[in-house]
Amino acid sequence: SGVIPAFGIAWIGMTDSPLIAAMLAIVSIGFGLARIGPLTSYMHKYLNDRERATTVSLFNAIRNSASMGYSLLIAIVAQWSLAYAFFFLGAVIGFVAICSPLKEKHLID
Repeated sequence: SGVIPAFGIAWIGMTDSPLIAAMLAIVSIGFGLARIGPLTSYMHKYLNDRERATTVSLFNAIRNSASMGYSLLIAIVAQWSLAYAFFFLGAVIGFVAICSPLKEKHLID
């Protein structure tokens, strides 16, 4: 589910059709947001009750801070070329999805 958003976002940068770009954005965002639930479930499974709230809160703070950082980077690239910005974002998403240590066996009870 992590590679689909990567291809979708990168393909937005390569298309000239607004309709295709809108459909790719909807599909990519849908599959990308679907990854948050399993990641949270993965964290809850391996954290004890005393540290769960603090750890999940810290994870959300780090995720939001990283989002702020890469949003700024994407904005700088988008000033140069919007197509390159989408392609760069797709490449980063693909790299993170492929290198992620989260595997399906971690999510199965």
